[in-house]
Amino acid sequence: MNQVFFRPLLLPIALAITCIGSASAGATSLQGTAMYRERIATPPNATFDARLQVMQANSTPDSPLRNTYWKLVSLHGKPVVAHAQQREAHIVFASDDNRLSGSSGCNRMMGVFENKNDQLKINNVAGTRMACREGMEVETQFLKALLTVTRFTIRGEHMDMLDATGDIVAGFNAVALQ
Repeated sequence: MNQVFFRPLLLPIALAITCIGSASAGATSLQGTAMYRERIATPPNATFDARLQVMQANSTPDSPLRNTYWKLVSLHGKPVVAHAQQREAHIVFASDDNRLSGSSGCNRMMGVFENKNDQLKINNVAGTRMACREGMEVETQFLKALLTVTRFTIRGEHMDMLDATGDIVAGFNAVALQ
């Protein structure tokens, strides 16, 4: 009988290990987090495929899409910075209905959205019509980008909005409100 050993690493990380074994009698699987030494008895002719995923032990949980202040930090891969005496561009998805609100930099905006799993569609975006000396080109790009969004990903406190081709059109960071 073969024995497989998993020994812990002395690093400040958690290891998620998935092992899939197969033998002529059938397949077995093990999933879990290896934080200790573990011995697994296997048939003599077993083969194993192991996949290792390293995650930070104290990683930040994913921020929710709804009821989070999402500050715009990039448009089409380029950093976005708020101009003097303007609001930072941001978006908030309401927690109790399908409305959104925020600022496109110079103007306030509002609209509606549809969300199911990682799918996201933004519609009927409207806003105030103030003219600002700076930042109008970023505002125009931001509003156009929102209308091309088909899905999103959230990792920790960062959200990317993607278009139908899978390109990131806008990046956001979650900001804690005080």
